Amino acid sequence: MNDKKTLLIIDDNDNNTTLNYLLSCEYDIIPADSNIDYIKGLNIEFKIISAIILNIQSPEINSFKFLNTLTKSDMFKNIPILVTSPLLNQETEVNAFRMGAWDFIHLPISSEVLKYRLDNIISKSQLTAFNQLHYLDDYDKLTEIYNKTKFFDKTHKMLTKNPEKEFVFIRFDIVRFKLINS
Repeated sequence: MNDKKTLLIIDDNDNNTTLNYLLSCEYDIIPADSNIDYIKGLNIEFKIISAIILNIQSPEINSFKFLNTLTKSDMFKNIPILVTSPLLNQETEVNAFRMGAWDFIHLPISSEVLKYRLDNIISKSQLTAFNQLHYLDDYDKLTEIYNKTKFFDKTHKMLTKNPEKEFVFIRFDIVRFKLINS
């Protein structure tokens, strides 16, 4: 069984080959050019992609528009994007973050630093997903208050912690609430 994480590397330049070489021992690499229709048409399960590396200086496209398209797309919006650029330009870096990049690196870069940066954004995305699942497990999606299980758990802890106090429990029942909800 293959335990490697999968990277989608989007680059129209020769950097794709270099990044592929630097990362292929630790990651499964899917190389792609910067054609969004081509990327969507790839016969892969996008849930397996751990991160995207995008060269923002691709000569073939408006890279910032492309980055914005990626971050707004349901298919890609939760996948961390590491933007690369051979130019040391603060404005480019700021624009990349503004458009949804999770991290930014200037090329060339050591393979060790690159791997740490990838590990950081992938870990952050996994932590975010864990926190979202934890939230959904404890809160009602519609009302954003504790769900029944979490409410009972919190109430039990409160009562156990304060046995000398008296509490009042109020329950509301809204007639035809389902109709109001709809």
